[in-house]
Amino acid sequence: MKTILITAIYANLHGTDLGGRVSRHYWYRWSLISILKVNPTKVICFTSEEELEDLEQWFFEVQGVDRNQLEFKVFNLRESKFYNKIQRIKDVEYVKTWDRCVEIQYNKFFWYDLIDNVYDYDRIYWVDAGLSHGGLFPEEFRMGDKWEKDFLINLFTPELLDKWNKDTADKILVLAKNNKGRYFWANTIPEKYIIIMIELNILSEVCLVVPRKTTSGLRETLKDSYGSC
Repeated sequence: MKTILITAIYANLHGTDLGGRVSRHYWYRWSLISILKVNPTKVICFTSEEELEDLEQWFFEVQGVDRNQLEFKVFNLRESKFYNKIQRIKDVEYVKTWDRCVEIQYNKFFWYDLIDNVYDYDRIYWVDAGLSHGGLFPEEFRMGDKWEKDFLINLFTPELLDKWNKDTADKILVLAKNNKGRYFWANTIPEKYIIIMIELNILSEVCLVVPRKTTSGLRETLKDSYGSC
């Protein structure tokens, strides 16, 4: 089964009108190294022009990642389809101190249009580049004894991807955090789209799996919804 993972690394957004987490450069990098171990057919990682050279040098030359498996694509978040509308709605000064980028969240479906032959794949995944970290997974699943062990989780294996593929079938699969307590925001996902996978009492952060035949229609629905805001 051909699978493609789509993700993004924009580590310089904190303090800007876009908003983003501070000091996440190597968190996202080591986490993605861990996620790559599920061995998908292809991984596309969107990033900024200013980050591209350093990311390619670190992944391909330092870590030895196969260029045929991982590809970086430059995308200017200020050219997002709904950027102007988002700017009018959000409190920009507050966003400068916030740890979330709305533009990244809204582009998760629309980046598909920028990927060649995306519909040649049987499964299309959105995976948060920072998913593999010790805040979600108990210490027993971490690898190594260096500081980056907090982002190297041994649960990311080809067998895990096989399970995701089997669980999706022709359905949309959302792996999300616990809906209780401080994770209440997860309730914004319509219940009919949710399958919560809980194994070993571990709650995954964000992984959205969309079967190929579902993607186009869902994306058009989202465009209509965003356009009517």
